[in-house]
Amino acid sequence: MLTIAERVDAGIKFLDEHGPEKWREKIVLKQLNMRSICDCVLGFVYADCKMEEHHKCNDKQPGYWKAQAYLNMDAITCQQLGFDASSSEELGSNAYYSDKRNDYVALQEEWIRRLTEVKEVA
Repeated sequence: MLTIAERVDAGIKFLDEHGPEKWREKIVLKQLNMRSICDCVLGFVYADCKMEEHHKCNDKQPGYWKAQAYLNMDAITCQQLGFDASSSEELGSNAYYSDKRNDYVALQEEWIRRLTEVKEVA
């Protein structure tokens, strides 16, 4: 299983390659909430994405869902790229809701740390 830092690193690399230009500028760090489909990383980055007719998503849906449709990502890929908490299966058969909640908290902290580092360097 990948660490939180490895997953976020993979997500950053993915967005650098496949995301919109200046995707980092779309994220409001003070409002970042990885448990929200609107205020998570993908929620911010793809909030204003205009969906083409061939996608299974419309313009009024949250950014997280638009990103999944636009980038053709499933839930497992989102988890591996640090955009979503690990599934109960990945956390283990004895995982509880609190384990998933803890994964969200750790992801949020790591995204904030990484995106803050980038802003300080720039």
